[in-house]
Amino acid sequence: MNEKTKNFCFCTLAFNSPYRNMSRELAHDLEKYAPGIKVLIGTDKVEDFKDCDNVISYHQKQQGILHCYNDKRFVLDFALSQFDIAIFIDADTRFYEPLPTEIENFLGIQGTHKNLIKHITKYRSDRLSVVQKLSEKLQINLDEVSYFGESILMVSNQDNQAQIFLENWRRIGLYLELNGIHSGEGITIGMAAFLAGWPSKKSQDWETFNQIAQHIDASTIVKKTPWQKLQQRLGYHYRLNKQRLLALKDFNFYYG
Repeated sequence: MNEKTKNFCFCTLAFNSPYRNMSRELAHDLEKYAPGIKVLIGTDKVEDFKDCDNVISYHQKQQGILHCYNDKRFVLDFALSQFDIAIFIDADTRFYEPLPTEIENFLGIQGTHKNLIKHITKYRSDRLSVVQKLSEKLQINLDEVSYFGESILMVSNQDNQAQIFLENWRRIGLYLELNGIHSGEGITIGMAAFLAGWPSKKSQDWETFNQIAQHIDASTIVKKTPWQKLQQRLGYHYRLNKQRLLALKDFNFYYG
């Protein structure tokens, strides 16, 4: 059995008022049910968390072309620069029971996972050709790759491989976004973890967090104003053109 550690944190993203409010509620839950454990939040308005004693917040802007799903890697990077283990939790999550304040050290990544090919074939078969072309570029066998559920992820830097994993996430995520796949980052996470040599697994600690977590799925209830929709369209075109230009530095990978 691995040794237990307290050197871990929770982390999340909080862009826009509804998600900042949900993140505050999440932070209050964690202050009550995981006392002494810090919550790191990447947000577009740091001052909204100044009265949360258990929160370390920093300023972050959306980098994802359409959505911010792949931006989770930034807050994980920030968290793993300060802690051995980072537990990413979606902002629209609540806890109402005590959580572990010590967890076992582990190698790599933990989360709910399933065979990537079977998952894509069942839910989004239209994406399969793009993912297969990407796997050929990366020289990996998709039958060996997992799809990861992304609402609760535990990532460790125990083997100093986290930067390799996060760089793979950046590269793969951008390829998929430039090819029209802006959601389902579990594809990206699974491929990045495979390239880092990380096995797919779940520990009892992860199971405990997952069982207690109450996920709201705010995407079905948060509505954008006309101004926010306009901002989103303008931001989309700006980020798309910016990333297209940056991708020219790795032309063969992204455009070949």
